[in-house]
Amino acid sequence: MITFFRWSILLIGTMLLLTACTPPTEPASFSPTEAPDTPPLATEAAEVLGCADGGPGVFTPEDVRCYLASFEPEFVREIDEDTAVLFTDPNSTANWIGGAIIYHIPTVSSLVLDANGDADPQVSHINGRTALVAYQQLAFEAEIMEEIKLRVQELWQTSDSGELEIRLSMVWQDGPNSLMLAAIAGIPYRDGRFYCAEEFWTIGELNYDVLPDCVPYSEGSVTPQIFFRMVPLAGSEPQPVQVEMAGVASNVLRLAEGELAVETAVYQTAIQHVTTQPVVVRNETLTDLENAAPTLDNAISPELLHAFIVGYQRSKSLDFLFHDHQTIHRQPGWFIERDYLPPTTGAPDCAHFRREYSGLGGGVISVSQIGFSPDGRTAILFLRQECGETAVTSSYLLLENQADTWTVVAEYGQLSLDDAGLEPGLVYNGRSQGCGDLLVYKANSDDALSEFLTVFVDAFAFPISEEPLTLELANHPDAIIVKIDLFGDRVYNFGEFPYCNDVGPEARAQSVWLAESGTVGISINGTVPAESCIEDGYEATVQLTNVTFASGEETVQLDEALFEDVYVGWCAG
Repeated sequence: MITFFRWSILLIGTMLLLTACTPPTEPASFSPTEAPDTPPLATEAAEVLGCADGGPGVFTPEDVRCYLASFEPEFVREIDEDTAVLFTDPNSTANWIGGAIIYHIPTVSSLVLDANGDADPQVSHINGRTALVAYQQLAFEAEIMEEIKLRVQELWQTSDSGELEIRLSMVWQDGPNSLMLAAIAGIPYRDGRFYCAEEFWTIGELNYDVLPDCVPYSEGSVTPQIFFRMVPLAGSEPQPVQVEMAGVASNVLRLAEGELAVETAVYQTAIQHVTTQPVVVRNETLTDLENAAPTLDNAISPELLHAFIVGYQRSKSLDFLFHDHQTIHRQPGWFIERDYLPPTTGAPDCAHFRREYSGLGGGVISVSQIGFSPDGRTAILFLRQECGETAVTSSYLLLENQADTWTVVAEYGQLSLDDAGLEPGLVYNGRSQGCGDLLVYKANSDDALSEFLTVFVDAFAFPISEEPLTLELANHPDAIIVKIDLFGDRVYNFGEFPYCNDVGPEARAQSVWLAESGTVGISINGTVPAESCIEDGYEATVQLTNVTFASGEETVQLDEALFEDVYVGWCAG
């Protein structure tokens, strides 16, 4: 469920005496697990005018911009179009909560710095994952953070206290994963005592160390004083959480496992809708969508369509999602293009991908930002899958929250592209093999093993005997399945052998051509048992004649193929 926020820009009820854009004085309600990127107004909030409308409230990004614009330019520093710093004036009559407030405008979030310029996460309000990504990126810019701190000290006539302190706060939860924000206070940014310091975490009875991967320290280098760390936190009973660095222990928090984040729940449901295999997910959201407005115009509500179109046009990071997930693995786009899917002029090189990464049967998935309905119970997103069952598949997925579970309820604009250049050779000189009741197959050659002709006949559905039985494929689409599997390279480069084998993960064909018409003749030397795999096997002969295979709009014809005296009726395992 999406939680909508109405909170004071001065945080914790602090009052500001302003001639314009005076914020309300009530404390904020805050749920870090359910904040949307740009939450709509709650019904009660909509009855109060915000700063941008000439009222006293700060409810929306426009209100934050209005509020910042009410100050003299010397007190406002714009970091980028989404982030700005308000330096507080110690000479004003206001009772400020700190020396500066760093706003993430789209999410109406604030990171408070005290009068010494040190971050104080415990009085900050960070509304959702998008704001956390922005604050993490800013924390990496240690020189900018140092400039902000020195400006606060200049205005407030303060200096570093020298009393080392680690201020710890939980800022976001995603099921068993909790994101902690730790801020080092009391020392200048060029003090190297905490540079790349080993972290000693205590979570209930669990103790573990984290040693960051850092380059060697240079004297006088700027050391980040804000960092984020995802920690495991399981169970409904609150547990003590603490970190120690360089001999300094943080404050102790008592925390329990949180709910699964809304973004995780929606994205995870969408990914599992297209594949249950392990996948790589691009860490940046897509903006190059296919005909979003025309495809969705009559399919979803105008409000949902508007929220989606406004949101997806800017690419955002998926940082913090799917942490330690068993089958969904985030990777940055540059890494995917370097190692997984090198850029091509046509379809992706799925032969290379499946050969090198046979354990990633679901391929590479890219997603757009999610558009949410005003009540937060309906979502729309775009998903593109590369090197799954086909070269490229994409569609818009509509999801609904039904009984607190997200479910895909509709799919729009589905497009599929098979691998360019992979067409059947229609020559099968490999050894005829088979199993079960009954499957026969053979390869283009026993050396190449890159193309396989397979025939499955449900032996229990037909009166099969020594007398040849001729059947029309088109009349038995479920009981007879004839196909050509194209792997693009030797099958063993992509996984375990996929036929009559119970060892996985099995190789997956890069392209599949299905038979639409033609005849199959079948005879056996022996009898089909009453149940599969309970008696000795038998020999089968299968003859294909004038079979038409299709892949998308393309078709090819196989004049004939013979599988003679193939031992079947046995099962792997």
